[in-house]
Amino acid sequence: RGPCTRRCQGGRRRLRHRRRRGPRQRRRRAGVSSAAAAATLAAAAAAGVAEATAAAQGSVRRRGAAQAARRSRRHHQADDSAMARQGSGVVYGPSYVGRGAAYLFRTPSIWKQVFCPLLISVLASLVILIVMLAAAFPGQALALKGTGMKDGWAWFLAFVLSLIEAALISVILVAIVYGQLQQWVFDKVYNKCVRDDVNVSLDPEETTGCCAECRGCGWFLGFKLALSLVTLPLNLVPILGNAVYAWINGWFYAWDLHRDYFAVHGVYSYKDQYEICKSDGFYNSFGVLALFVETLPVVGMFFLFANAAGAALYAAEHEPALRHLAAHPGS
Repeated sequence: RGPCTRRCQGGRRRLRHRRRRGPRQRRRRAGVSSAAAAATLAAAAAAGVAEATAAAQGSVRRRGAAQAARRSRRHHQADDSAMARQGSGVVYGPSYVGRGAAYLFRTPSIWKQVFCPLLISVLASLVILIVMLAAAFPGQALALKGTGMKDGWAWFLAFVLSLIEAALISVILVAIVYGQLQQWVFDKVYNKCVRDDVNVSLDPEETTGCCAECRGCGWFLGFKLALSLVTLPLNLVPILGNAVYAWINGWFYAWDLHRDYFAVHGVYSYKDQYEICKSDGFYNSFGVLALFVETLPVVGMFFLFANAAGAALYAAEHEPALRHLAAHPGS
């Protein structure tokens, strides 16, 4: 064979070998490309899962932050509303003294129930004062003179002591008689003015007096009576002494007007009642002015019932007991 033949045969062998090798290489390259594509897809999926997880975690964090912000806003709004109630109660509390007097004037049916006891108590107070000045006054003056006191000071001090003793007896009489009448006026006004969505009616037969479930009444009544008796001589000083007496006892007086109202609504504990009266500025401002006008001569007896009507109007319009129960469900 010549050189040309050998070259031709060698070229054909290389061509056949190249033809056989081509499909294998193409299959190998295709396999490599598929593996790379699968790896790329897996990496993309993993990145997508990571991004989705991060997005979900970020969404949870954002929702938690939003809920915390809403809770904080609600707490601040509750604090602001409580402060607003306290501040507004200081402003509009005294107005219920006048509103109670106006309501009493517009309701003649109440006059029939309070006029006779009012007249009887006034006459009884005058009789007590006359008896004390006629019987106790001279005897006390002579007893003081016997201790070596000068005549002028002995008679003056005996007169003051007689006035204090007459006032104490009158206070006891008022507490016994007027307490029942005040509660009757309060119940009457509250039942007439209570909102339609409040399904509660006060009954004097059930609410008057200390209820069996009321905890702390003995402490409250004892302290209130002791404070009232200790500060009672301040009323001997006109206007200024009356104002100081009302400033000391006014808050307790307004609390006492709502004591049965609290019990009927389920606020039995005196601690819960104390929280209501402390957080609402109405009780201090209303009580001070109400007690001050009650210590004034002539008109004091009328305001004794007008203040009960004013306290009932406030309870019917603002329902402090229901507000407390809504804010403290477990109390």
